[in-house]
Amino acid sequence: MNDKIKTISKFVISFTLIAVLLYKTDISKIISQLKNIKITFFVLALFLSFIGLVISAKKWQILLKAKGENQKLLKVFKHYYIGAFSNLFLPSTIGGDAVKATTISKDLNNKEEGFSSVFMERYTGLISLIMISSFGFTYSYELLGKKILTAFILVLVLFGTITFLALSEKSQKILNFLPSKLPLNLREKILNLHFSIREYKDQKKAILYSIIVSIFFHVIKILYVFVLALALGIEIPILFLIVMVPVSQIILFLPISIQGIGVRETLYVSFLNEIGLPASTSLSLSLLIEITIIIKNIPGILPILKK
Repeated sequence: MNDKIKTISKFVISFTLIAVLLYKTDISKIISQLKNIKITFFVLALFLSFIGLVISAKKWQILLKAKGENQKLLKVFKHYYIGAFSNLFLPSTIGGDAVKATTISKDLNNKEEGFSSVFMERYTGLISLIMISSFGFTYSYELLGKKILTAFILVLVLFGTITFLALSEKSQKILNFLPSKLPLNLREKILNLHFSIREYKDQKKAILYSIIVSIFFHVIKILYVFVLALALGIEIPILFLIVMVPVSQIILFLPISIQGIGVRETLYVSFLNEIGLPASTSLSLSLLIEITIIIKNIPGILPILKK
């Protein structure tokens, strides 16, 4: 399947999911809720999302330093912001990762470290998401429905698969059998990238710090969703969000739609229905998240214009 077909498929999935949700929902209620948001909470949520960017840049800096690439936080933040801005126009939620890895690689001694550090940033984030949602399950199992439990099990399977492919020695042997039709330089880049990722197994201190920073980041993210809910006049149990937000975030990593559009809305409608919230309210919250993401990421164009 070529790139055009993949992109078109993602557009179709996003459009279909949104169309189905809007067809089954009272659009006037969504418009009414978005018109009457509490600005104070909305601004606070934007502030929290910006703090999240800074925290993420710091984690990336830690991972780069572990491999001998010493970069100032401001420079790392600029590259991170460029990636965030690029995400507004790319069909995948992880498209910005490729952009920021490419741009920072120009400033590194070893270009593979740009891509391997971005992978480890995502990977340690995945670990922290699983840890946080596991904590939520422990204290709010009765509050959660079967849908979230099923999604969480799928997340664990995904995590195990990624761990095997990225870090196990057996996966290295599998990669040695890459199709011979691939250009030699591409084969070498893939093998070098995989080796660079596996080198992080010896950087236990940096990985631990990254996980701690990731936990802090995702706690901020949960508070951000909680505050946006308050902006709409919705009170969602924080223990419910401790599971729902991380599980939704992990599923959004899957490149099945355009920027997760349609998927996030479907997840929120499905999960929040477990605590009795109507579809219109869940959609309003999801759309408000999309709006804040756009507002937060737009300033990422400034580092690009300065180049």
